[in-house]
Amino acid sequence: MLIKTTRTLALRCPSCGRLDYHVFSLFYFTHNRVLKVSCPCGETKAVISTKDYRRYFFNIPCIVCETSHVITLDGLRFCQDDLTTLVCPETALELGYLGRTKKIKSAIRSYQYDVESLINDLGFEDYFKAPEVMLETLKHLHKIASSGNLYCQCGNYNIEVDIYPEKLELHCPRCDSINIIYAETKDDLDVVRKVKSIELTKGGFNRIDTGKFGARKTHKKS
Repeated sequence: MLIKTTRTLALRCPSCGRLDYHVFSLFYFTHNRVLKVSCPCGETKAVISTKDYRRYFFNIPCIVCETSHVITLDGLRFCQDDLTTLVCPETALELGYLGRTKKIKSAIRSYQYDVESLINDLGFEDYFKAPEVMLETLKHLHKIASSGNLYCQCGNYNIEVDIYPEKLELHCPRCDSINIIYAETKDDLDVVRKVKSIELTKGGFNRIDTGKFGARKTHKKS
């Protein structure tokens, strides 16, 4: 039996939301070394340790519980399983994956947030002025947020989204900035698809719609 000596860990950053793949060697843990997995933004995503090579401990910050969970894997699963899902013990939310890169990427694709199913299941189709435009706009916004490119100038990455029949309202709860994304026409969608990142103006107001891409900033009155 062939045993690969490298493992891949996929985790989303609890601070900026960025998803990265981290490849490490099983030999790293000799002499009880502790592996710290960090995001490029500087946030710690996991700390992995072992004392006897029979059990491995994952200390992972949970984005839902706002605390850290310690997840234990036996040595056989840690070293050999093609895919192990790391879940929050309180909510069963999938926090990350350990195993082979190919298997992990396949699992992530199947777990991707399905906006279309959500809209259909909840009967929201009649709520929107242009359901297809709104659907595609939500998908693109999710893609931007998943890559860590939705944030505010004040440094906050936890942006709230309110959904209206014709628009999305992005709100930073830290500095109260707002960004409006209109989703009424195909032209609105074409504009949104050109956007690779969204930075809310600290304490201000922005809008993204036809003819106003990257323009018109008006600050709220105090």
